[in-house]
Amino acid sequence: MYVISNMGKLAKSVTKNVFKELNIPFKNHKEYINAKNTVGIIKEKSMMHNGKYCMDDEIFSSVYETIFDWVLGVHLAKECSSGNLECYWNDKENCMVFRDPKIPIDKKDS
Repeated sequence: MYVISNMGKLAKSVTKNVFKELNIPFKNHKEYINAKNTVGIIKEKSMMHNGKYCMDDEIFSSVYETIFDWVLGVHLAKECSSGNLECYWNDKENCMVFRDPKIPIDKKDS
């Protein structure tokens, strides 16, 4: 169990690592997620112990995954809105599909 002694520092560190993993420049992070959102996710998933926020490895993984999914979702939406990606719902697979509009679609895959 880890006690969170500096919420802001943890939030920034997690966010930086997410951006690094997604290969998105951190300088643009405010366009994707703000510190209040990140801190809110950490607080929501953490446990309180003796009046302090605490987490274990499982909680940390959940925090990281939630922030990763948030940033990735915003990134995909930005790419679609700028025309770099197209997206559509695939009823057969029951999922959203993102594709490069420059690559012709194979009719059997649609």
